[in-house]
Amino acid sequence: MSAEGPRSALTGAGWTAILVHQGLARFAADLLPGDAALVQAVADEAPPPAEAPDHRDWEGLLDTLADAWPDDRNEGPLGRLVDELGIGPPGLFLLGLAGACEESHLVGLLLDRLQSPETGARPRVHLVLAMARELFGVSALDVHWLLSLPTLAFGLLTLEGEGPLPTRVLRVHPILWSVLNGRPVRWPGCQVVLAGDRKRLLPAAIIGDIPALA
Repeated sequence: MSAEGPRSALTGAGWTAILVHQGLARFAADLLPGDAALVQAVADEAPPPAEAPDHRDWEGLLDTLADAWPDDRNEGPLGRLVDELGIGPPGLFLLGLAGACEESHLVGLLLDRLQSPETGARPRVHLVLAMARELFGVSALDVHWLLSLPTLAFGLLTLEGEGPLPTRVLRVHPILWSVLNGRPVRWPGCQVVLAGDRKRLLPAAIIGDIPALA
């Protein structure tokens, strides 16, 4: 993702959190007027940069974020993934929303309210597509667009359920989301290999051949 203008100190994960929390608040504000306190609490979990507009001026916030995409030194794992796979803001919003509900109880509560009478704190496809079309103003953000996303093709996002595609749930593995956010977590079934133990990973015959191969 490239943008012109001054760069900020935001990481890719921080940028995405603002996009997701403010976008979710923007979408929910008109649909759930009785839940204004919850909507604002979700927005407050990832406030925009100082002196930038918030979800109430969505277009202004998008312009601010376009100029605030982190530079190469500060992108972090998620930012580097976005650049490598060419993920645009709508696709990043979907990935970030799936991740946000794994780490924020408030996001899960708001998603559950938006999906009523269906229940569930993880977003269903019909909801995320409606949000993406509303927030980014592109009518072509449909199920065919969703299926073309590299985040699905590479298994970062998964679709859970057996029903028609619009009713399925969009999900990211919580540990993968932590890794993308630069958090030091250990993947299930794996362990850290210390520098002095690395030779144990190779058969003795290969270790003996290393000096000759160097």
